[in-house]
Amino acid sequence: MVGEYGQGVDVWALGVAMHALLTGAWPFDDDDDDSLMDAIVSCDLDFDHDEIYSEVSPEAKDLLSGLLESNPKHRLTACQALEHAWFTGQKTHTSARLHHLHTRLDALAGSSRQHPERRFKPGARLVTCGEISDEIFVITAGECDLIKKVGYDDNKSLTLLRRRKGNIVGEIPSDVIRGVSAQAPLSSVTVVAVTEVRALVFDQIDVNWAIRHDYRLSGEFERALRAQRKALAKEYRSASRTARDKAQMQKAECNMLFSKRGKSEVLQRDSVENASESRPSMENL
Repeated sequence: MVGEYGQGVDVWALGVAMHALLTGAWPFDDDDDDSLMDAIVSCDLDFDHDEIYSEVSPEAKDLLSGLLESNPKHRLTACQALEHAWFTGQKTHTSARLHHLHTRLDALAGSSRQHPERRFKPGARLVTCGEISDEIFVITAGECDLIKKVGYDDNKSLTLLRRRKGNIVGEIPSDVIRGVSAQAPLSSVTVVAVTEVRALVFDQIDVNWAIRHDYRLSGEFERALRAQRKALAKEYRSASRTARDKAQMQKAECNMLFSKRGKSEVLQRDSVENASESRPSMENL
C-alpha cells in the first residue's frame, strides 16, 4: 500500500481483528499477493450475501465497513468508532454519518475565531434520555459518562462508555431531504459530566448544515473513486515489481561476471604454475 504509517493503520488492523472475531475468517485472504492487494484496495465485502455474515448484526457490519475503509481519509478514527451505533445503540450513528458530521463540524469550528463553548460541572447533564436533542456538543476538555436506560425501569441504567476530548455528544438527526431541515430527535442516552467539561456547541442550524448529504461521495462517483484507487495501487505494484526484477537481474549478471573473472584468474594461475613446473631448473642444467 502507498502512504505513511499512522493511526489509520491501527484502526484498519482493529477492523481486521473485529472481522476475525465475529466471523472466524480474515476479511481479505488470497494465496496470490496481487489478488490479495486488489481485495484490500477494493474492500468489496459482500455483507448482504456472504454466508459468513449471516449471524452478524447490521450495526456490526456497518462498523466493519467504516474500520476497513481502504481510503484513510474516509476511514473512521478510533474516537469516531466509539460513537458508533454498535456501541451506543444510537441508530443514526452510522460510519458514514459519523465521519461526515465530524468532518463538517470541525470545518465549521475552524472557520470562526471563537466558536460558542459551554462549561459543565461534574454531575451536570449534557443530554438527557427522552428529551429533545436540538444541540450537539464536541468535547474539548474533560470526561463524561454515556448512560443508557435498561428496560422500562427508569431506575435501572448502564454506563456504556466514557466520552473524552474530540467525542460528539448528542443525537444525529435524520438526513435533510430536499432542503427541508431535519427535526430534532429525542435523545436515546443520558450523558453526565464526570469531571468539569468544556464543549463546543452546535445548534440545530449548524447540525442541519453538517448532515446534508454529500452527493459527490455516492453512487457512480464513489465507484469510480474506488476503481481509480485500485488502478493506481496496481500500477504502483507493477512498477515496484519491475524495479525489483531489474535489480535482481543486474545482481545475477554481476555475480556471473565475477564468477567468470574468478574462473579466468584460476585458469591463468594454474597455467602459470604448470609452466613454472615444466621449466627445467638450474640444477638439472
